[in-house]
Amino acid sequence: MPTTTKASSSKQISFLKELIDSEKEKYGDRCPAGFRKLSLLGKGGIALVWMAEVKDSKLGELGSKVALKQFPKVRGQPLDNSAIVEIETGNILFPLEVKDGCEGDTSDEFERNYALDPAEFPGMRSISKLIDTIEDRHDLWLVYEVGSACLGSLLHTVKGEFYKGERIYNVAHQSFYQALLSTPKILPALIKKIAETFVVLSELSIVHSDIKPDNILVELTPEGDIKDLKLIDFGSAFSFHNVT
Repeated sequence: MPTTTKASSSKQISFLKELIDSEKEKYGDRCPAGFRKLSLLGKGGIALVWMAEVKDSKLGELGSKVALKQFPKVRGQPLDNSAIVEIETGNILFPLEVKDGCEGDTSDEFERNYALDPAEFPGMRSISKLIDTIEDRHDLWLVYEVGSACLGSLLHTVKGEFYKGERIYNVAHQSFYQALLSTPKILPALIKKIAETFVVLSELSIVHSDIKPDNILVELTPEGDIKDLKLIDFGSAFSFHNVT
């Protein structure tokens, strides 16, 4: 089996200004070797997700975009279990297999394939693919196929403010929300793509356990139709056969 790729520091554009002080201390301004961070995609309680591009041909097509999920290692504390769960689930969905004509003696002789044939289970293509895991003494990085905007942000934005001692919220519906109302074919297409991912998870005995608009990435055509969909974030997943 291949070992995890080691990370090393390299000159990068600084993104510290996008982090609050506690995050700066926790996550630093680090990036694994062979990648260049482009932007901050999202923040979670235990990880940050970055848009990055490949700068080393051994890691993929030069200039191609990936999502880097950064799990920092905190001295004296074990790595958060959700990172381990994501890797285990990614290995089930996209198993590492020896390339044709190779013996599997080195990591570059392995490749990730689909656990199920996408021709029979099209939902395989609608799950963000775990590409690699990269580990050094500071961080564990999960390299994922990159997606587009989360469904929640395509539907609405919510802005809260205090008025006379009470917090009120303004919900602004976005163009995709209006498209769902005005174009009947879009909602069935969205439901179909999401359902196709559920078929895959059911076939592999996986419960995602955190389905929500923020974990569904949707790419739209200029006309507002659904071009692509990616289900992400398997940190809370578990198996049908291990419901503990």
